[in-house]
Amino acid sequence: VRFRIERGNWRRMLPLHLVAAVLFIIAHAFLYSLAHHLYYEFYLGDDIWLLDSMRRFLIANWLVDSANYFLILSIATTREYSRRFQAEQLKTLQLNAALADSKLSALKMQLHPHFLFNTLNSISTLIHEDAQAADEMVSRLGDFLRLTLENSGEQVITLAEEMNFINCYLEIESVRFGERLTVEKEIEPETLEARVPNLILQPLIENAVKHGISRQIRPGKIRIKARRSGDKLQL
Repeated sequence: VRFRIERGNWRRMLPLHLVAAVLFIIAHAFLYSLAHHLYYEFYLGDDIWLLDSMRRFLIANWLVDSANYFLILSIATTREYSRRFQAEQLKTLQLNAALADSKLSALKMQLHPHFLFNTLNSISTLIHEDAQAADEMVSRLGDFLRLTLENSGEQVITLAEEMNFINCYLEIESVRFGERLTVEKEIEPETLEARVPNLILQPLIENAVKHGISRQIRPGKIRIKARRSGDKLQL
């Protein structure tokens, strides 16, 4: 609706629509009277004066036609507001999706550098002490980076994909910490297809390693559980 009435322009638009309503009423009266005139002239043989018919129609129907005009205007304005509201909702969803992508990218950029630094440092140390363990760590690091690239653009993945990512991470850390790190997993099979936010477990487990396992001499344990509770997933 190009000439819709809004809070900021109603003083300017109202006279315009009053004029339009008058033109609408006159046009309706003219078309009705013309059809009436032609019907009586050609089919009944009566000669009805067009202007007289139009005058009578205007007197009898101007109020109804006024209401019809503003009803049509209201419907058109409502549809326009609905279209604009849906467009704003779509824009909001797109902005939220872009924000989620940027947050996910920022999280990955925050998580990966120091982990890679620690892993490479461990590999460098193990090369001279335990070549087999170093080779295993390189292999797991390759798997970790491959999974990172595969899921880089995904906001939501299956729990199975998240656990594959976590398993690679924990296998690397297990080589690094040895007997100091024990991992227990209690994952119900029916939960593996559940959809979860990408990296929902990674920050928690990395913090457990960084602030728990690495800061104590005695052995530590990380336990991961996943089970279904009704229609919800408990992690």
